[in-house]
Amino acid sequence: MLKFTIYAVAVKKGMNMSEQSILQFEYPGKVQNPVANIASGEVSRGTVIRLSSATEGAVIYYTMTSDGSEPEDPTVSSMTYDKELGITVSKDIRIKAIAVKNTIASKAVSLNYTVSGKLAAPTASLTSGSVSTRGAIVTLSAAEGATIFYTTDNTSPKDPDNKSVMIGNSVILDGKSGNL
Repeated sequence: MLKFTIYAVAVKKGMNMSEQSILQFEYPGKVQNPVANIASGEVSRGTVIRLSSATEGAVIYYTMTSDGSEPEDPTVSSMTYDKELGITVSKDIRIKAIAVKNTIASKAVSLNYTVSGKLAAPTASLTSGSVSTRGAIVTLSAAEGATIFYTTDNTSPKDPDNKSVMIGNSVILDGKSGNL
């Protein structure tokens, strides 16, 4: 942060000079570059890339290509990153992103993702570990066309002999561990 200080007094004929005011302001001298939750490289189809900047209140702008070409340098006219949605990888992509606050822009970062043949793990409509009300419905999501197998009794849905495995994408929480 850069600091800017103003020392000021008021003067008027026939009156004593005012006390000195010391006014201090801070503004970012530099905006931190965006970072991704997953480093460039191979990812599963359906992986959600989350971008952030350590500069509080910075807005992230990005450009993206999926044809292998280099994305254009992002500006404040580029796509605005939506932290609620993230960027879902459905095919090979290249991303360039900047963070901007108070008209100060970070350096552009480049991210490249290649889709592997493996599916991304299912995600939930509620954050894992969050507090929820009894009867809340958790919606599970996976890549388009994928089937979700799940359990609620602390056993693995990967076990082909597990009789607790269920299929679907909606789970109603009833407040008892392991129960629907």
